Amino acid sequence: MTIGIIDIGVGNLGSIRNMLERIGVKAMAINDIYGFNSCNKIILPGMGSFDKCMIALNQSGLREELEYQVQSLKKPFLGICVGLQMLTRSSEEGVEKGLNWINGETVRFDRSRLTINEKIPNMGWLDIHFANKQLLSDNLQDSRFYFAHSYHVKVDKSENEWINAYYGYAFVAGVVSGNIYGVQFHPEKSHKFGMQLLKNFAELT
Repeated sequence: MTIGIIDIGVGNLGSIRNMLERIGVKAMAINDIYGFNSCNKIILPGMGSFDKCMIALNQSGLREELEYQVQSLKKPFLGICVGLQMLTRSSEEGVEKGLNWINGETVRFDRSRLTINEKIPNMGWLDIHFANKQLLSDNLQDSRFYFAHSYHVKVDKSENEWINAYYGYAFVAGVVSGNIYGVQFHPEKSHKFGMQLLKNFAELT
């Protein structure tokens, strides 16, 4: 079993790969369409702005094959940070269209609902809560993850809401739709909790 990590120059690919290898999971970078043939699961990391990440994906030549692998072949998929936001149809951060795999949009944190001590971007550890139970939730009760973001996802349907966190107000920190998962936090920076989540992802059938 091999997990492929989309390599479009906008994510923490090396850190994710190192954590996967620490738990005994083979990982590889996908930087051409043939790389998909060698992996059973796919991770899309993203850092920086929404438009930068979408443009990088669109110009990589990987998008069409990625959509086929995830939506038609149903390979398990995990989007991380902006990789989650890219699953929505659009973002208030830019003008590019998202993948639209999740019914929802990416919005800026509402500063009017934050306290004076709650800064944007939100950078630090937050407790998470599961809105609905998934196999990826196993052994992650009372978990904390590391966040670094100024935007978060709003979903149209509660069935796509997987994880919640609280920063001034409750926001969606994880989404799910069939074989598609996304998390706003960084598992690769979240020590034992991130390791457990990636282990759960690796063990998905």
